[in-house]
Amino acid sequence: ERSSLLDIPALKWDFRCSLRSFNFLQSLPTPTGVEFAEDEFILHTEGTAGTQRVVRHIGTGSWPGRLILTNKALYFETSGIISYGPAFMVELSDTGMEQQVKPASTGPFGAPLFDKAIEFESLPEPLLLEFPEMTSSTRRDLWLTMIKEVIFLHRFISAYKIESPIHKWEVHSRIILGVIRLHAAREMLRMSPPPPSSFLIFSLYDDLPKGDFVLEQLANHLKETSTITPFSASYVFKSLSKSDPIALSAEMAKEHDGDSSTHEQPLTSLGNTIDKVRDEAREVTVANAPIEGMKEEGLTDSLLVLVGLVSPISKLGPVIQEIISWDRPQVTGGVLVVTLLTIYNEWVGYALAASLILAVGAMVWAKQRKLGEICSEVIIDKSLDKTTMESIVEAQHSMKKVHEYVKTANIVILRLWSIVLARSPKHTETVIWMLTGLAVALAVVPFKYVLMGLTVCCFAANTRVAKAVSDPRGGRRWREWWESIPAVPVHTVDKGELRTG
Repeated sequence: ERSSLLDIPALKWDFRCSLRSFNFLQSLPTPTGVEFAEDEFILHTEGTAGTQRVVRHIGTGSWPGRLILTNKALYFETSGIISYGPAFMVELSDTGMEQQVKPASTGPFGAPLFDKAIEFESLPEPLLLEFPEMTSSTRRDLWLTMIKEVIFLHRFISAYKIESPIHKWEVHSRIILGVIRLHAAREMLRMSPPPPSSFLIFSLYDDLPKGDFVLEQLANHLKETSTITPFSASYVFKSLSKSDPIALSAEMAKEHDGDSSTHEQPLTSLGNTIDKVRDEAREVTVANAPIEGMKEEGLTDSLLVLVGLVSPISKLGPVIQEIISWDRPQVTGGVLVVTLLTIYNEWVGYALAASLILAVGAMVWAKQRKLGEICSEVIIDKSLDKTTMESIVEAQHSMKKVHEYVKTANIVILRLWSIVLARSPKHTETVIWMLTGLAVALAVVPFKYVLMGLTVCCFAANTRVAKAVSDPRGGRRWREWWESIPAVPVHTVDKGELRTG
């Protein structure tokens, strides 16, 4: 699609760059001690004299070397004084490898300071590769995308059960040609290189909405049509390559050749699916445009946006408090009666259905009034009425409150552990009898009566009678009983001390 928008000189330059990239990749030496398969082709390499450095981190040590990616595996060779050491190979044909490859951060002595590395998990030997550069992590992102593209390639072959050698090589050829065009585009547009996924079909359609439909159509197209045509990727690769990796015998050609009219329907179906995916991709891009702006905001702005968005919900708090506080007895009594009748007659499902219908009615009303066009954006006021010093002091107080909440949560958990482990037999026995009585009550009394009792208690707790009858010493006794539970002691240690112990 990109080349169709270029003029003739640009197309010629694109072709020359692609041919130069193809010849360069085909002339690269194989890794030390490795013999490539017939259909294995080098896609990218770095760490040599004419390219940028690649560093492998093992613990606190760093080892520069040469990194080679093929359509089957990834090879890393440690740089020696004269030559490279034995290649460390990572097989990329494993369909579960996608979850094991992720971006990582590196730094001096293993400190995660620079986000410019790739980490492979669940390998017999750990592999952490860094791609040093001054500012961005463009090199790391390129390598990560290309590695995942190879993984997606083998996952595609495995998922759609592509067993024919010709069909397999057609898929491999498409990936190789896509990578070659990517190298050519990066050479042409050095000042503003295009995103790698634009040239890699599996990475592209893995991110696009309903891209799996395109891959499914592509698999069906490969199985139903011949791959030995002047427009197929394997044919283009054969015309560029000095030797054809797959020997296409006359029998294979005869088996897969056919009337060109039989290919029109799959191609039309594939084209329609691609058009639909493009349309949905445009819709998703437009829908995510406001979100992309929010991702660049700092923590303070994000918190202000969150507070502004939930502020309408917070207005429900005073309304609920007014209902349960009996400030308006008629309203509170009506809500209590309706709630009890709903629970007693088991109308909870109908109540939820009525709530959903009300929500639907509100959305229909908003659609008819075209509120989405009138209220095109949310306005949030981020101006502060406090000085800088007051804001700093308030932030310190907020951090102290958060610290207190964390300590309280830790204490609660440790005391619960103390009860469970019977470190205080007296408290444990009390809890045992309480839980036993509660279990018997829940087993004997129908659950709807339990809910009705809890509802009545909740509403009655705020009445004047309940406040006059309630004894404040009861809450104090419970608090004293809770504070008398001994917490389980905690001792923090380093991982090394834990292993030694």
